[in-house]
Amino acid sequence: MTGDCWALHYASPALKEDVDVVMMAVRHYGNSLRHASPALWDDREVVMAAVRQSGMSLVHASPALRGDREVVMVAVRQDGYALRHASPALIGGPSCPV
Repeated sequence: MTGDCWALHYASPALKEDVDVVMMAVRHYGNSLRHASPALWDDREVVMAAVRQSGMSLVHASPALRGDREVVMVAVRQDGYALRHASPALIGGPSCPV
């Protein structure tokens, strides 16, 4: 999983649902999150690993995690443009991460 950012894209559905496989992929290429099972888009640990590597992978997180202040903060620290993918309810309010 360390040599190809498309590895998860071509993986079997079972591997796309395997948390260990997906974690390995997103730690190397955060945007691999888009190829993971949609069920894992709501897994906070998986999404945090993805946004630590690539803040813009926030776009592939579940709506609930795009509204999670800590997840958004990590994403924005990695890439300020990730704020565009944060929940509108989070932006501009008193708990706005930036």
